Amino acid sequence: MTRMAETLARIYALNHRNALESVAELARRGEHEGTLDPGRFRMTIEIEGVSAPHEEDTWAARRVRVGGAVIRVDVPVPRCVVTTLDPATGLRDFPTLKVIRDYRGINADRQLEFGVYAEVVEPGEVSVGDLVEPLP
Repeated sequence: MTRMAETLARIYALNHRNALESVAELARRGEHEGTLDPGRFRMTIEIEGVSAPHEEDTWAARRVRVGGAVIRVDVPVPRCVVTTLDPATGLRDFPTLKVIRDYRGINADRQLEFGVYAEVVEPGEVSVGDLVEPLP
């Protein structure tokens, strides 16, 4: 177990049962063969069991219980060229930014968004397998 510090955390809607929904959608759209390593996004938390890719985008300004902690989902995460690199080798292996641009577009600030930031509002214990629940 780890205690979440009162800092920003990154939340990505990923579903291991469905080949990592958001990352799998990116891989599918980019015609990547096999599983795209989600570690390239340097996420703090992976969320399992969402109903659709990018569901986390709909949680903006909402509070979400993650295990014993509560976070407030904030703005989308702008992505950089590091996401084009395989985290195990450091070699460029996937045109992440081009694929994000092609299917998600560019925001008003000319950024490519994938995932969301979140702020811890109630620190608590968080473990792998904990329930993640958007709150009313």
